Parts: sequence; C-alpha cells; structure tokens
Amino acid sequence: MNKRELYKSLNEIERHLQSLMVQVQAMKTELTDVVENLEIENQHVRDRLQELEQSTEEDDSAARRLQSQQTLEKLYDEGYHVCPERYGARLEDDKDGCMFCLNIIDGINR
Repeated sequence: MNKRELYKSLNEIERHLQSLMVQVQAMKTELTDVVENLEIENQHVRDRLQELEQSTEEDDSAARRLQSQQTLEKLYDEGYHVCPERYGARLEDDKDGCMFCLNIIDGINR
C-alpha cells in the first residue's frame, strides 16, 4: 500500500470515527434526558405511593375507631358500663344511663 492510499484509508477511518462520535454524543444526550425524566417520574410515583399509604392508614384508623365504638355500644346496650370508673359492672336500671359511658362512646366519633 502506498502512502497516498494509506492516508486516504486513514482519512476515511477518521471520518467514520467522527461520525460515530457524533452518534455517541447524540445517544448520550438522549440517555441523559431519559434518565432525568425517569428520576422525575420516579419521584412522582414515590409521592403518590406515600399519599396512598397515608390514606390507607387513615382509613384503617377510622375503621378501628368504628369497630371500637360498635363494640362499646354493644357492651353498653347489653347492660354493662364501658367507662373507666365502673368498666364491666352491670348498669343499674337508670333511664338516662351512665353519662360517663355515653361520653366515651360519643367521644370515639370525634
């Protein structure tokens, strides 16, 4: 191979490498954009998941309060005190009931 052909081949390889470098740079820029968008979307998903977890916790808490209220109301309706002062003792035949028990049952609703 003479010098002229050697330089010609080297110039072709150089042009090809430059073309590849341009393609690599474009791919690198595009990949950077994709990664940035994925990070933003990932943060949105994390935020939404946290909101859903908090909502679920609040729903669970409300369900527990409702169940507690129903249990206390059932005990009270069956004729037992649910207040700390006389818990488990039989209610006396009082028309108005125990104001402490009623206050506790009503307090769960809040």
